[in-house]
Amino acid sequence: MNNEMIYTMFLNSIRNMSDEELNKTLEKTKGILNENDYQKLLDLIRKERQNGKK
Repeated sequence: MNNEMIYTMFLNSIRNMSDEELNKTLEKTKGILNENDYQKLLDLIRKERQNGKK
């Protein structure tokens, strides 16, 4: 499995999570990532969720 496949799977997971699931996951993730990486992740999630609603 290459990085592109992993990235695609990750994006699909984000799109399919409920808001509650996503919030729980982000709370856990915040303790693992540094602030800059966490903000990048939030930006990515916002973009993907907006794209999924179109």
